[in-house]
Amino acid sequence: MAWIRPVVDHIFLVDRGGVPMIHLSRGLPTGADPDLIASMFTAIVDFMNQSFHSMGHGDVRSIELEDYQVVFGRGR
Repeated sequence: MAWIRPVVDHIFLVDRGGVPMIHLSRGLPTGADPDLIASMFTAIVDFMNQSFHSMGHGDVRSIELEDYQVVFGRGR
């Protein structure tokens, strides 16, 4: 079985308050505002983390959208 190398299309750096700081892209235009996308993902992750913590689960680390996998990470 051949290994498929993952491709990173976009990287968003967002501070703990949800304010977008940096957006890096492979040059693929999305037609959407990067600040709006970063804010939307911040809201989704916060909502999911609050919901799952109340059920005794940990933080959300990734979600899948069609053919894409969105991965979340937190700094210190």
